[in-house]
Amino acid sequence: MNISFPISTVWLRGENVDIIPESFDYVVGSHVLCSVDNVRQVLKQVKRALKPGGTYYFTEHIAAPTESPLRPWQELLEPVFNVVANGCKFKSLWLDLSEETGLPGFDVSVRFMDAPIPIPFLQPHLQGQAVKRRIV
Repeated sequence: MNISFPISTVWLRGENVDIIPESFDYVVGSHVLCSVDNVRQVLKQVKRALKPGGTYYFTEHIAAPTESPLRPWQELLEPVFNVVANGCKFKSLWLDLSEETGLPGFDVSVRFMDAPIPIPFLQPHLQGQAVKRRIV
């Protein structure tokens, strides 16, 4: 049995997305928000792109908590990492990815995790999904 269905992949700069509004069922972002200038503007574009009931899946590395022994290492290495990792910065994204601030109109679930990678200062991650609420 051969079943096919349309799939489109769009590679765009996140702050300025030229697409038909509410035209996607899913938006997937992996290690994107660390490299953009305006996280909230990217999230507005995600909201605009998704159909009601659509889901945004994300995985982002984040700044370690202030009291973590990893935080000074992130701060020390960030200028180099910014150059070698295409503009990447360690950000505290949990406020941007909450339904009260950066994702109003979404049901958001997130979890903090340490990624299984051998470089400790890159291990702090935030992973989750945000479902755009349907208007009833």
